[in-house]
Amino acid sequence: MDRALTVLVECARSQPRVQTEPAPAAFIAGLGADGVDVELGFWILDPEEGTLAIRSEITRLVLRRFAEAGIEIPFPQRDVRIVAGAAAGGALAKGS
Repeated sequence: MDRALTVLVECARSQPRVQTEPAPAAFIAGLGADGVDVELGFWILDPEEGTLAIRSEITRLVLRRFAEAGIEIPFPQRDVRIVAGAAAGGALAKGS
């Protein structure tokens, strides 16, 4: 977890639009159903230019750096069970 938080901050710091003060910071925001929720906070020098491009660039870099560091992002897995007799959606009895 510590390595993941460090990578997040490093990715933000590597972008020229990201301010050095206040410095970027990463936090554990919570424990989710399928993993640990983390957040990265940073200020940019030119908000009038928009935030989508910088957020996208940092996210792309995070994905690359996580892969290089062997940090996996868990994705939810679901099991589907078919119960005998329920495949037809539970047919109604006559006279109902």
